[in-house]
Amino acid sequence: MSRPIKTGLDYFPMNVNFNDSFKALEELHGNDGFTWMVKFWQAAYKTQDGKVDLSGIRGVLMAKQARITPEKQREIIKDAKSLDLIEEYLPDFYTSDGIQKTLAKVNTERENGRIRQKKSYSANNNSSSPN
Repeated sequence: MSRPIKTGLDYFPMNVNFNDSFKALEELHGNDGFTWMVKFWQAAYKTQDGKVDLSGIRGVLMAKQARITPEKQREIIKDAKSLDLIEEYLPDFYTSDGIQKTLAKVNTERENGRIRQKKSYSANNNSSSPN
């Protein structure tokens, strides 16, 4: 039985020094902006593609997890978009360039590891046995 393919990350990289855009979001929204952004990263990095669905009940739940109102979340999203911290690729679906790059790298490394493992398994099981 083969191992299930891993989806997302168990942890994600978080800079010690935040960029000016992140600092601006925090300045505008205080701890609410900081917390929401971290919750967004957590949601994005759990997925294979780094895309977060904030439509309907999913958006309400995200706001609740960040301990803010859906209205406050809409303000934070608007500002995060204008600061290029996140981008909307479909209505109410968000990601970021950094998330996309990180997950692409991780997914490529995982795929290369599966290929190496498969080649190693094939080489070990297809070797000719002595007569």
